[in-house]
Amino acid sequence: MRRVRVCFGEDVWESPAWKQLALYGNMSVDLPIALQSTEPVYFCPGESRSVSRAIHAARLAARWLGCNGCPSRHDSAHDSAHGADYRQHAVLPPSVRRTRWGVRGPWQNAMTRLRAAQLAAIFTGHLCRQIDLCDTTTDHSNSDSAVPVRCSAATLTLIAGYDGRTSSPDIFAGVVSAAVRNGCNVIDVGRATAASVQEACRSHSGAHAAVIVTGAGDVSSATGFDFFDRHGNAVSVSWQDFDVTVRRGLGTESAGIANADTRSTSDAIARLQQSVRASQSIHWPTKSVVSVSGFGGDRSDESILELPPIESASAGQFRTSRTSGREYCRSTETEYRNQLRRWFPCGSRNRLTCVCFDSLVAERLCWLAGVSGITVDVVTGRNAKSSEKQLRQRILETRVGWGAVIAEDDRYLTVAERRGRCLSQQQLSDWMNSGIRRTMPHLTTHVPGDDDRVVMLETARPNQGNAHNVISDALAQLGSVCSLIDAGVMLP
Repeated sequence: MRRVRVCFGEDVWESPAWKQLALYGNMSVDLPIALQSTEPVYFCPGESRSVSRAIHAARLAARWLGCNGCPSRHDSAHDSAHGADYRQHAVLPPSVRRTRWGVRGPWQNAMTRLRAAQLAAIFTGHLCRQIDLCDTTTDHSNSDSAVPVRCSAATLTLIAGYDGRTSSPDIFAGVVSAAVRNGCNVIDVGRATAASVQEACRSHSGAHAAVIVTGAGDVSSATGFDFFDRHGNAVSVSWQDFDVTVRRGLGTESAGIANADTRSTSDAIARLQQSVRASQSIHWPTKSVVSVSGFGGDRSDESILELPPIESASAGQFRTSRTSGREYCRSTETEYRNQLRRWFPCGSRNRLTCVCFDSLVAERLCWLAGVSGITVDVVTGRNAKSSEKQLRQRILETRVGWGAVIAEDDRYLTVAERRGRCLSQQQLSDWMNSGIRRTMPHLTTHVPGDDDRVVMLETARPNQGNAHNVISDALAQLGSVCSLIDAGVMLP
């Protein structure tokens, strides 16, 4: 912005207004004149108006779809500010990633309502086929050989809920519509968490699987969903049956094989074998790479799903039934809280600090504090990676007896003693097993071989058809720890 001085005299203009101004004699005013900006402007493909460099850089960072055809995506000034590595990742199109429990992707870029419906159709179609395979009997009346005969058309019953993210209701609508169109009966539990959805699946005798729309374990702009069977295990999908290609993510085998000549021959052979196995892999990984605290993980072990275009005819082949299912709405929050209440002791003397990431989990903690008597300091988690540090600082500030971190998906728990030292999952499991032998004999805890988080094995409730329940619930585990501490079992 520059200011220019303009002088007025008696013979400047002939208009009456300027003549009236000239009566005061020669005078001058400062008029601001906007200069042309030296900052370059950018035109995004498909748009008629220009955008600034900041918007251009933000869209590149968010992997906006229009950036693939942008002629300025290799701008030298932008590369010098962010580096060549940023340019390499910015031009990549948004993708859907396969995680241990489900799928994730940038909302409205890779994960839209239609894309979520396409993925949900794959999961429900795979589960319907598994039920059809199990829903057979053997007929020995007509011949000596055993002939499988289908008894009846199996109908998949799915428990569905969504978390508190802004993107979750939109993706939830696509998931439910695809499941109903695929012939599934959907029980909509509404706003929920992963643990409450699994509890609803255990308590409903006819439920076969559960899905929670969430972005837990990822950045705030990402969303997706997690699929579980009735026992809380991840669903393994044969992707090639649905014309889906699975490839490895960035920074893994492809980069290592390119530099194989600079390393030892044994390393090159090992990387080549790992790359071949990855390209042929169609099942979920048997072990997820997670941190010690159980939050987040190394994304280099994730895979990218290349799905058929939604507008093509191949997208319709995921429908496995000509008859649509039905959707039922059911409120399960009260039932879930009553189940949590039995894990907490009455009149507890526990004083603890708890870090959580979901507002609904915080409400449940406050309710449990009122009915059980515990004194809990609820803290909103800032970052999953720094949650243990945040818990340690809070314990030292408040001087409580112990503390815990509830994971973002509220299925796992990290416990810290009064000095702020966090117990490993194996230490926590061993301590709980040594204490529950005399206080809760119906319960055992263990760390599965394909995971590094504590799960609880409980004798099943009546009329469930199971001998045991596998429970992955941070609040239930928190109540068990409170019961053990009240019983005099001190933390190691």
